[in-house]
Amino acid sequence: MAGAVRGLLYRGGRYYARKCVPERLRPLIGRNELRRPLGADRRQALLSHHAAMAELCAVLAAAAGRGEAEPLLRRSFRVSRPEALDGPAPPPRGADARGPTLAELLALMHARTKRGTPGTRREQEVAVRNFEEATGHVGPAAAITRAKMLQYRTALLETPVAFRRRFPGLTLPQAVDANRRRKTPLATLDPKTINGKWLAHLASLLSWGTNEGLLAQNAASGVKVEGRSFGPQRLPFERDDLEKIAAHAMFARDELDERAWAILFALYTGARAGEIAQIRLDRLRRERDVLVVAIDGDLKTETSRRLIPLHPVLTRFGLQSRIEHLRRAGEIRLFPDWFARSDMRRNRASAAGKPIQNPYAQFIPSWFNRTFLPTLGIEGPKTFHSLRHTFKTELAMAGVPLEDNHALAGHSDPSAGAAYIHGVSIARLKAAVDSLAFAPFERLAAARVQ
Repeated sequence: MAGAVRGLLYRGGRYYARKCVPERLRPLIGRNELRRPLGADRRQALLSHHAAMAELCAVLAAAAGRGEAEPLLRRSFRVSRPEALDGPAPPPRGADARGPTLAELLALMHARTKRGTPGTRREQEVAVRNFEEATGHVGPAAAITRAKMLQYRTALLETPVAFRRRFPGLTLPQAVDANRRRKTPLATLDPKTINGKWLAHLASLLSWGTNEGLLAQNAASGVKVEGRSFGPQRLPFERDDLEKIAAHAMFARDELDERAWAILFALYTGARAGEIAQIRLDRLRRERDVLVVAIDGDLKTETSRRLIPLHPVLTRFGLQSRIEHLRRAGEIRLFPDWFARSDMRRNRASAAGKPIQNPYAQFIPSWFNRTFLPTLGIEGPKTFHSLRHTFKTELAMAGVPLEDNHALAGHSDPSAGAAYIHGVSIARLKAAVDSLAFAPFERLAAARVQ
């Protein structure tokens, strides 16, 4: 019976992970319990159950605050050694010893460290779920072998991109099988994504468990896909593309709408979509007499927090007028509709125990990719993110030093000398941004101030 497994619910022919919400948290979360669908197959539901419970517990821990996280974890996972949570680390265990599962280990890491942004933590939870589905391993993390990691790597090479969206309700192995049966199979994960995300997250988690004395070894160490990426790379926009974009009627209006401003900000700041959606009005300010935007919020990495000087073209398009209009309307965001829709979607997903990766990167980018570009006849691997690539490419063509390019884009500098660069001056970054010259938008901006 499903009821014999704590937290596993069977209703209407389908299985769910279920976690009761403590009474004191119900006003915050808005419901008495959280559920996560696990599908109709009992065996697959059991394989996914631990990871799903970890995600539900993370929602409760976030609502309760960091101080409440560990008690919630202890009650949810029935950790066999309470000292693993609040006592000194025990000596390393052998591969056959009892201990936390991979999902429980991740929950412990999240409770005891401040490692990673909310987006990174959500990706880590998905990585654990993918591993458990691909290998069938739901036992102690200490029992994970290198053979299991190699099995996971092989499965990832056959995994279709965005399989949970394209094959809703299917586990990773089921999605792989369904993709094989398609007349034209969907593209599979790129080696760069496999190495830098799905394998890297597990290697990082197991490394933490080893350092904490919870594991004897890191079975994921050194496991990666060899060879260069073979998937289509996003391309920057060419001059002809920018002419087509700038010629759209939205840029001829007296007052630009959110979509037009989103395109301009992506092109002239190089910020990621999720960063642009979160911009607050009070983050547009003067720093050493230079108008800048402070990028913060729910970000991809800590290096993403930065100041970006704003290009004069944005001012000529009426940025100050837009800021004043939004403030009079009581808004606090530069893109209030984009942020509100994204935030609503994020909150609903979190309450349902299904957190979304990069929740603020939707809506306007989706419209841009699926409707706007096809209407203009712009083809190839070009998306909203290509505006960021265009920004970085133009900086490089203008001779901007690599460290300045990285600083503006929120990238960590991989060069050996980067360790000796302790920040780049605002004046230097402004000079870099001012070197950008996108002729179609320059002409439109100039016409507005005549």
